[in-house]
Amino acid sequence: FLEYGAEGFTAAVGLIDATGFLDGSHVANDEAGQFINGSLVNNPSIEFPDYTLGGVMSFDGAGLRPSVTVLVGGSSGLDATSTDESNQGVYGIVDGTASGFAWNLRAGVADASVSPVAWFAGAAVEHELMTDLTGGLGVTHTAASDDLGVGFSDSTQGEVYLRYNVSENV
Repeated sequence: FLEYGAEGFTAAVGLIDATGFLDGSHVANDEAGQFINGSLVNNPSIEFPDYTLGGVMSFDGAGLRPSVTVLVGGSSGLDATSTDESNQGVYGIVDGTASGFAWNLRAGVADASVSPVAWFAGAAVEHELMTDLTGGLGVTHTAASDDLGVGFSDSTQGEVYLRYNVSENV
């Protein structure tokens, strides 16, 4: 594993924790305080094991400039066909803020011949409506692999939440 970091930028190559780079978001990463839907918390196109040989570039956001992370990786292990196959994919996440809204976009494309998910895209937004009251809205689309007959079809899901903070700990 080799990592290089400078102000506002990180690049890494080697054994990468894909979900560590791609499922972190200020908007959609906490099923206890934000979205409950798994596809709004994690990217379903990332196959496990999620430690994979690959490379990642991550740019921090500032002001109206969003943060952007792009990862290219591949893994070898059990896949949806219960055989030992290699999977490759390209995955990305973009987070930003504008006019009091925090937003998140994430996507992934995997090898549909070995992955049950061919591609995934999702978007979420969060806004503080008033002191201690926050609202969120998210939508995702997961496209099933046509190659595998994986037992599920394409799925589009949406979720809306309101979170009221009664106190600091509740």
